[in-house]
Amino acid sequence: MQVRIIAESKIKEWCKSYSMIKAALLHWLALMKTCTASSFVELQQVFNSVDQVKVGSNKTVCVFDLGGKKSAHRLIAAIHFNTQIVFVLLLLTHAEYDKETWKNEL
Repeated sequence: MQVRIIAESKIKEWCKSYSMIKAALLHWLALMKTCTASSFVELQQVFNSVDQVKVGSNKTVCVFDLGGKKSAHRLIAAIHFNTQIVFVLLLLTHAEYDKETWKNEL
C-alpha cells in the first residue's frame, strides 16, 4: 500500500520559510513517501528520532526531530498505520515545542 501524505503542500511552504532545514524537510518527505511501516515500532526503524506524544484530544501524534542545534525543529504528524495516511500538522521550533501549548491545539 502506498503512503498518502495529506498536506504535502505544507512541507513545500515550510521549505520556503525555513530554508535552514529545507534539506531535512525534503529528506523526511522522501522517506515518508516510501515508508510502509505498519506500526510505530517499524516507523522507528526508518526514523530513529521519532517519538509518540499524547495530545489534548487524547490522540497520539508522531514528533520528528529535524535539523541540528541551531535549526532544531519538530515536525508533528498524525499517522494512521492501518490506512497508510500521514497528516502533516505542525512544524515548531524547539522552543515552541517545549512550551507544550501546541498539545491543546491537537
